[in-house]
Amino acid sequence: MPSLIAVVGDIQDGRTGGEQYDARLIQAAEVAGLDVQQLIWSDAISDVLLRVPVLWRLAHVWRSVRLTFKLWRTSGDVLIDVWAAPYLQFWAKHTSRHILLMVHHLRGELEQDERLKKAEKTLIQAANRILTVSQSSKTQIQTYLDAQSSHNIPISIIPPGFTPPSIIEKDTASLDDVSLLFVGHITRAKGVLDLVQAVASLDVKETWQLHIVGGASAEPETKLQLQTMIKEHGLQDKVTLHGRVSNADLARLYADADMFVLPSYWEGYGIVFLETMYVGLPVVSTTAGAIPEVVQHGKTGLLVQAGDVDALQAALAMLITSPEKRKSYAKQAQVFAKQAPDWQAVEQNFQAWWSAYVG
Repeated sequence: MPSLIAVVGDIQDGRTGGEQYDARLIQAAEVAGLDVQQLIWSDAISDVLLRVPVLWRLAHVWRSVRLTFKLWRTSGDVLIDVWAAPYLQFWAKHTSRHILLMVHHLRGELEQDERLKKAEKTLIQAANRILTVSQSSKTQIQTYLDAQSSHNIPISIIPPGFTPPSIIEKDTASLDDVSLLFVGHITRAKGVLDLVQAVASLDVKETWQLHIVGGASAEPETKLQLQTMIKEHGLQDKVTLHGRVSNADLARLYADADMFVLPSYWEGYGIVFLETMYVGLPVVSTTAGAIPEVVQHGKTGLLVQAGDVDALQAALAMLITSPEKRKSYAKQAQVFAKQAPDWQAVEQNFQAWWSAYVG
């Protein structure tokens, strides 16, 4: 049985869209007859490390050494989620192993981080096959390849599916406030700092609450900056940081929300949009990446240019003050999401991709 080493994040719970995608891709590899061994590079770091950036960076170096050592002790082809690029740049430069690369989206250019950008390029140019989720992400990848790659690397696109979340009744205790929900990693690329800046000076008569859900370990500086902004603007009673939550708690937050907000600077696809639209939430997001492929401006939500805090604030104010518009967008969003492919259809595409690789 052919062996495959999969270098991925902690995908056991599969709470984010990317985690679900990676988990199902690996399951399809096993169905195709591959013996898969997972090497986890989880970014789960203790709160103590998050408060001390120097310790966090030392943990980052240790993870790089640990992953590289483990890979050198294995044999066989390697499937890598590109988010592991910062830990595997040295290994990718010196290995002759066959690399299959999974790219949801690239972060280096968006975050203006030259070290991350270089690490991603190194891994992309070392890859033998690449799988991504949208045309937008494929264009990102090709930009790196066109400049320096001397060989043609096949790039396949398989858009993700999604698991329709449970639709549960809204808690009547939350009806007095308009509830805004953000779900995503607490990073600059997800626009969470822009969101807090936008709500800080909202001028609406309606009362509102913002719920922010997502892990913060990837960028401890952003979490600290977010907490500082909330305190400086006196938003402690208006903004709640939930961290990562269980699926049951997320379902309750979906049910109690009136609108979903994710002002990302890039999304390779954005499974979370399908989930929120399925439960009947209008969306406020940006025109970045593949988002317009999922969210229709003026029909299922409102899209603004990424980084435009004034436009974001105006979009939020429009929906907060217009329950009828929220209702209209929500209805059309739910129709769109219910027509989207589920994971069963996507898994068939995964299996075809693996069959071409094995065969």
